[in-house]
Amino acid sequence: MTRLRSARLLELLPGFRQHDGHHAREMFHGASVSLLLRLGAGGIAFGFQVVLARALGATGMGMFVLATTLVTVATVLSRFGLDNVLLRRTAAGAAAQDWSSVLGVYGRAMRLAFVAGGFCTLLLWGISPWLANTVFHKPDLAEPLRWMALAVIPTTLLMLHSELLKGLKRVALASSVESLLVPFFALVGLWLVPTDRLDVRTAVWVYMVAGMITAAIGYLMWRRMIQGCGIAGDGPSLSELLRSCLPLLGATLMSGVIIPWAPVIFLGAWGSSSEVGIFSVANRLAMLTSLVLIAVNSVAAPKFAALHHQGEFKCLGDTARGATRLMTFAAAPVLLVFVILPERVLQLFGNEFIQGSTILAILAIGQFVNVATGSVGYLLTMSGHDRQLWSSTFVSAAINIVLCLTLIPAHGAVGAAIAAATSVAVSKLVNVYSVWRCLGISTLPLPFVPRFLANPQR
Repeated sequence: MTRLRSARLLELLPGFRQHDGHHAREMFHGASVSLLLRLGAGGIAFGFQVVLARALGATGMGMFVLATTLVTVATVLSRFGLDNVLLRRTAAGAAAQDWSSVLGVYGRAMRLAFVAGGFCTLLLWGISPWLANTVFHKPDLAEPLRWMALAVIPTTLLMLHSELLKGLKRVALASSVESLLVPFFALVGLWLVPTDRLDVRTAVWVYMVAGMITAAIGYLMWRRMIQGCGIAGDGPSLSELLRSCLPLLGATLMSGVIIPWAPVIFLGAWGSSSEVGIFSVANRLAMLTSLVLIAVNSVAAPKFAALHHQGEFKCLGDTARGATRLMTFAAAPVLLVFVILPERVLQLFGNEFIQGSTILAILAIGQFVNVATGSVGYLLTMSGHDRQLWSSTFVSAAINIVLCLTLIPAHGAVGAAIAAATSVAVSKLVNVYSVWRCLGISTLPLPFVPRFLANPQR
C-alpha cells in the first residue's frame, strides 16, 4: 500500500513521469524513509541546541561551537577522502555480489583511518593551547578543545560506517548513525546533568561520549549486515587506495571544511564568542532548509553509482532531475519561514539570539540554492569525475576565503553569513556546470529540459 501511494504521488510530481518507474519508486521510497529519520534527527538536534544555548548563553555556545568546528576539520582530515571511496566501491561491489572486494577495501580503509585519526587526535591535543591563545585569543577554549580532540577517531569511524551502510542501501541504518544517534545520546546526557553543573566542559564530555557510543553502534550494524558474506580479499593496495582518496580529500577539504566552516573559524579569530554562538545557531537552523537534500543524497549516491556502472545514462539524468524538482518543492516552505519569521524562530534559543535574524535569512537563501541545484557533487563522485569535483570546489573555496577576509573584519557575523551563503551557491552552480560538461546532465529544476541541456553527449 505504501509503495502504491508513493507511485501515485510520483505521478503528480514534475519530472518523475518520464522516469524508469523502478528507479523513481526506489529513490522516492528510500528518500522518504531517510527524510523521516532526518526530520526526527533534526528535531532532536534542535532540542539539543536549544537546551545548550539556553544553559550556556551566546558566549558559552560560541566556545562549544569553536571546539566542535575544529574537531570537524580534524575529522575530515582523518577520513582522508575514504568516505566517498568506500561508498562507491561498496555500492558497486554489492550490486555485483563481489563481497570479497567489499571486505578487502573495508579492512584496508579502516587501518588507514585509524592511523590518520590517531595522528589528528595527538596533533589537535598538542596545539590546543596555541590555537586558543594565539589564533582565537580565547584562553578558556584550550581545555574543552583538548577534551573534544578525543572525539576525532569515534566521529571518523561513525561517518565511514554510515557511508558503508549507504553503499548496502541500508538507508535507515545509515541515517541513524550519521545524524540521529549522536544528538539523541547527547540530549539524554544533557538531561542527566544537573542544570547548575552544565558548562562548556561538561557539554563537550557529553558530546564526546555520544560520539563514542554511536561509533560502536555503527560498527555493530555493519558487522551484522556483512555476516556470512564470505572472507575479505586482498583489497586495493595502499598506493591504489591513496590515489583514489587524495583527489577526494582535496574536494572534501574544500566542500566539507573551507566552504562551511571557514566563516566560523575566521569569525572566531576576529569576533567575540557571542558572535560565534549567534552565527552557529542561525547556521544550524538554515541547514534545515537542505535537510531534504541530505536525505535524498543518502539514497541517490549508491543509485547514481549503480546506474553509471550499468551504462544507463539517460535514466541517470532523468532520476537526478526529478529528484532535484522534488527537493526544491519540499525546501521552499522552510525557506519562507526563515526569511519571513526569523526572529520568532531564534527567540526559542533566548532573547540574545534574536539579533541573528538577518544572518538566518541570508544563510537560508544560500542553503536553498544548495537544494535547488541537486545532487551534483555525488553525480561527479559516483561517476568517477573526482578531479573535476576538486577543481570546481577549489574555485568556490577560494571565493569563500576572499569573502571571509574581506567581509568579516568589517561586518562581523553578517559578513560571515554573506561569505557562507555565496560560497555555497557558487560551489553548487559550478558543479552544475561540471556535471553538464562531464556527463551531459542538467540537474536544474526547470519545468522542462531544453534539448541542448538534456544528455547532449548521450
